[in-house]
Amino acid sequence: GDGVALADDLSLLRESTGASLDELRSQLVEVQDMVVSMEGSLQLASERSLNMAPDIKMLVSILPEFKKELKEAKGETRRLTSVLDEELEVARQFQQKTSRDLEILQQCI
Repeated sequence: GDGVALADDLSLLRESTGASLDELRSQLVEVQDMVVSMEGSLQLASERSLNMAPDIKMLVSILPEFKKELKEAKGETRRLTSVLDEELEVARQFQQKTSRDLEILQQCI
């Protein structure tokens, strides 16, 4: 009797082990698929970054020139602003003088 029970136990164990192994196998296949697709994505990403590298290099190379031009533009803006301020001051003084002249003229009339 014990021998039969043991045989049954063994075949049950074999069945459940087989099922577990099959499950593990299919999980492994899924993991391998994921790895392959991740490798593909990585490959794409590295190709993209290689394609972008020249652009980035160019941007980095023109940055100092751009900064210099920006600085010059700022200086020019500052200079123009002060010139405008002077012009405005001259115009204001002229307006004051003109209105004084007008007052004097009106008094004379």
